[in-house]
Formats: sequence, C-alpha cells, structure tokens
Amino acid sequence: MVQLEQSVRTSDPSSYEMQSIARMDVNVLDESKNTPNDLIEKFLTLASENFSFVKNWDDPIITSSTFRVYSKRVPVTEATESYIKKVRQEFINKPGQMIEQKAIDMFKMINSRTGHRLATNEIVKEINNKTKLPSTLCFFKGAVMECTFNCRNDTFLNTDPVLIYDLPSNEKMKSWKSIKVLKIPNGWKDFSFDMSMSKNEFIELGFEEIKIPVAPENKIKLSKNMQGMRKQYGLRHRITSTIHACMGDTYESMASEISNSDPNYGLWDRGQLVVIISRTKIPQKTIFVGPKNETLDTLRKVLTKRTQWQQYINDILEIVTVNGTGSTEKYKILDPKNYPFRIADMTLPSCNTGIVYMLNSLRRRSYTYIGKTFNPRKRLNNHNSGYGSIATE
Repeated sequence: MVQLEQSVRTSDPSSYEMQSIARMDVNVLDESKNTPNDLIEKFLTLASENFSFVKNWDDPIITSSTFRVYSKRVPVTEATESYIKKVRQEFINKPGQMIEQKAIDMFKMINSRTGHRLATNEIVKEINNKTKLPSTLCFFKGAVMECTFNCRNDTFLNTDPVLIYDLPSNEKMKSWKSIKVLKIPNGWKDFSFDMSMSKNEFIELGFEEIKIPVAPENKIKLSKNMQGMRKQYGLRHRITSTIHACMGDTYESMASEISNSDPNYGLWDRGQLVVIISRTKIPQKTIFVGPKNETLDTLRKVLTKRTQWQQYINDILEIVTVNGTGSTEKYKILDPKNYPFRIADMTLPSCNTGIVYMLNSLRRRSYTYIGKTFNPRKRLNNHNSGYGSIATE
C-alpha cells in the first residue's frame, strides 16, 4: 500500500489543490459541502489546464533531464533505450559536449578452455536482461547516474546517486581509466541541479568528488551452456523508477504514462496518483504521455477506486479521532466488519482487559467451547498445548 506523503515545496496553488483533492476519499465525502462529482471534475479541470500532455516519448518537451516514472518495472528496459536515443538527438548538434561509452561484451562455452569471443547481437540482448551494467552510457554535464556495485573502501555503495560535472576525455574512456564524479549527499531528495554553479559550490553543499572505476568482472550465466561477461563502468543512468521508489524525490521535470487498458501502465491506488503529481515544483513540468482524454479518464477512475484497506483505515481513524463524525457512543469499538482479510487472520489481543471467547474445533467442526480469560492469546496456546482438558484441544 502506498503511503501518502508531504508534497514538494511549491508556490503553485493549483498544485496544492490537486494534491489535496487526490488525498481525499471522494467516496465518503460530506455531500453538504462538496459532492464527489464536483471535486473530481474540479481536479480534472485543473489537471487538464496545468499538466503537460504529449502524444509520445519522442516529443521534444521530454529532454535528457526528464525523469521517467512507471507503476511497474516492466517498461524500464524500453525507457532506457528511449533515453539513449533522446540524448543522442539532443547532443547531435553539440559536438564535444557528450561522450558515449559502449560496453565490451564477451562470451564462451562453460568449461571450455578457449578464450572469450565478442558477443553476437542475440547474446548481447541476453546479457542486457541479466546484468545491471548498461550496454551504453552517455556522459554529459548534468547527467545523474547511480553506482552499480559496492566499493571496497566504502567510497560509494550500490545505487548511490552521482552527478557528472567534468566531462571525461576520450583518451581516458578508451583506456578505461577511472572517471571523476560528484557523489550526491546521502538523503538528498532534490534532483533538479543548477549546472551554472561551480564545482566548489557543489562541494560546499556536501557533494563529494570520487572516482568510479570499471565494474568488477562477473560471470553471467547464459542459455545454451554459455557464460558471458560485460566490461563497463560501474554506473547506470538514473532515469527511471517505479512510483514507490521515487517517493519523496523532487525532479526538474517528470514524465509518466498511465492507462486503463494496458496493465503495465495501470494505477491501482490513489496514493500512487498523489506521488506522481507531486514530484516537480510546478505542475507544467509533470508530463503525461499518451492520448490526453484517455489519461484524464484514467485519473478519474483512480480517484474513485476503492481498496480493501480504505474503509478499514477509516474505521481506525474514527476510533483515534477525538472529534469524529461517526458513532456518538462513549466507547468506540473496532469490529471485524471491514477487516480486509479473513477473521481467522486477525491478531489476538494480548492486553489484560478481559474477554469472553468462543472456540471452534478444527478437528471436529461441530465442537464449540465458550470461556473467559484476561489474555486470549495465552489461553488459546494453553488449549492447544495438549495439557488440561482434552475436549478443548
């Protein structure tokens, strides 16, 4: 279940309003104030007027600094290929501002005494699916990447984000020498960088200049009794993630694709919607890819979708809320009516408040037993321990 979070700091009132509506349970609103339909239509109007909508991922509004967010990890491979293509197009008329480093892929038969040979296109595709090291890396000033392994001296760890500030030379890349990057401070959540700042200004903010070497050679088990090996720097582009993984982060611009018809792009909870629409500082930098009408229709259905936890959480909040709008009884009780799982899966209370209980035998379904105890969890264990009354075992 996605937890709702605080939105990024923004002065845009429309962004605040959309996030507030998305957090509401429009199915249980007090209709004397706002009807559910009124709020949904208001949200869709604000979304239509403030978010950016494009037909496909090739639109120029999606740049190399645009972060891609999906509900599942299925489209990640396609997103990486699309990103490399986008970077090439963006820097085609900017010679010397981008360096592309391709991996060296090798393979051989397992237990063979012969050396490794260059991999074919089919083997390269299989290696892509079995390693975190990308086949292509595009280095340019402002690129955000992440490490793919743990450094022995703990200089960096796997998935640590880094920022490319100084572009490495072609000679250094050809000889596979270590390259310098700026390690982003731990816990840093804002990934919209002002690259007009000097390197010293970044270091004063807590960034650390480190060296990234070629990743350690790992044998990759392939089909048909083969093993592969990829030589590449221990980095990969930080360009895409699932909705859960990007919670709390802020990006210069973000693009996502949502759909009701394709399960790979579907949303199953309003909490996911809250995360998506609060990743940028201004709503115009939140980009939705695909037909605009279909996207808005998906947003409508997500707002009204209920989950098995929704009413259960409402019941819990009603108990702990002093000025609740529900029951006027002096003592509020959480009954199992809206429990999302089986009654048998509920945790037995361990407090010493006293309780009357009824047991149903699992061996003989017609047998029941009624008793009283201060600690039902302990009493049930006593019944099933084999000691005491045989009838209630």
